Amino acid sequence: MPPILTWSKICADRSLRDLPFKVELTPRGILEMSPARPRHGEYQGKITSILSQLLPEGRIIPECPVESPEGEVRVPDVAWIKRGRERYNATETAMTIAPDICVEVLSFSNTPEEMIHKREFYAALGCHEFWTCTETGAVTFMQAATGETLAASAVCPAFPSTIDLG
Repeated sequence: MPPILTWSKICADRSLRDLPFKVELTPRGILEMSPARPRHGEYQGKITSILSQLLPEGRIIPECPVESPEGEVRVPDVAWIKRGRERYNATETAMTIAPDICVEVLSFSNTPEEMIHKREFYAALGCHEFWTCTETGAVTFMQAATGETLAASAVCPAFPSTIDLG
């Protein structure tokens, strides 16, 4: 059975443009929406800022849609990809390879199972590291392929393990 929705259809649908939620697409073509609080956006901004200072040789893409060959789309809150590795153009609606680093800022609605699925999803598409940031700013670095927790990021060793919003 073909998916109910595709990411391209979602992006083209004017009625879905101003949703106040993060949107993702399941393998069955079902739209998932996650509510976010203002603090969630603050952490996204701070992570983006720190990454841009520490890893200027890459591209930072907040809310970066990543699509599997099966049509599932997941959207890391912040993504970093080494320049030259990104393969998309202005007309594409999602990346078909995962960024080197995929960061999820955790919300009250996230579950551990959801984060395992996202890590495995991004790893299968080429992600090297999967990071999470809690609602208190604690950052966990994981090797995407294995889920092994790292003391520090191998891609960005100077990235702090705690984000202070000041």
